[in-house]
Amino acid sequence: MLARRGSQILAFTRRDAVRLVLVSAGLVAGLTFILAFEDLSTMQLISDLVVLAGWLLFSIVMVSLLMAWLWRFRSRLWHRNNAIMLIALTLLSVTLFLVVTAGGTVAPFVVPTAAVGLLLAVLLDAGVALVVTALLAVLAGVITGSMELIAYTFMGGLAGINAVRVLNGEPTVTPPPTTAHGCLVAHVALSDPRRFQPMNTNFGLFPPLSSAPRDKEMKRRMIAQRALEDFAAWKTRSGLS
Repeated sequence: MLARRGSQILAFTRRDAVRLVLVSAGLVAGLTFILAFEDLSTMQLISDLVVLAGWLLFSIVMVSLLMAWLWRFRSRLWHRNNAIMLIALTLLSVTLFLVVTAGGTVAPFVVPTAAVGLLLAVLLDAGVALVVTALLAVLAGVITGSMELIAYTFMGGLAGINAVRVLNGEPTVTPPPTTAHGCLVAHVALSDPRRFQPMNTNFGLFPPLSSAPRDKEMKRRMIAQRALEDFAAWKTRSGLS
């Protein structure tokens, strides 16, 4: 009986390994093709191969982070093929939209990132929705080079996630004001409407340190470190990790 149970565990582990390789390879290939499509269509020089290799490496890093998070924090989803396919197709389709609209000044902002957060929060859970939204925000910034679009993508997805949580009677997930996105939320929600000024994330929006050093660079490092620590603590409290 023990031998049979051990063989079942071994077979289960092998299936997991095959699933990991197949899903990761397919997602990396899809992301690389979408991100490097323009370079592939005009590839002539060695420098173009270097660009392709850069996109490949970037895709590997993004997919590895996603798969590691799923394996560590959402192992129950790992054995649901429909859940994995939903996450992969969502990531690929929105990336394609971002690449197609990257040349415009307004078009990238109409990509339905809020719908992505809402969809994944409804069908899976808020944690998965938040992680995929964060990855899409990074992709949006890399593809378009726009810091504004990074904030827009993440905040749009977060709005979709919170809409689902409100309907379910759950508390909203809002990053603390000491984090980059949290200070933007506080700026939008708490500013005087008569004097409101739209702006990107900057160190002036962060709450002051309890004991700030005089050195400007040291102060910024301390603000960044506090943001990372508070964000990690917030994820744990919110059940998103």
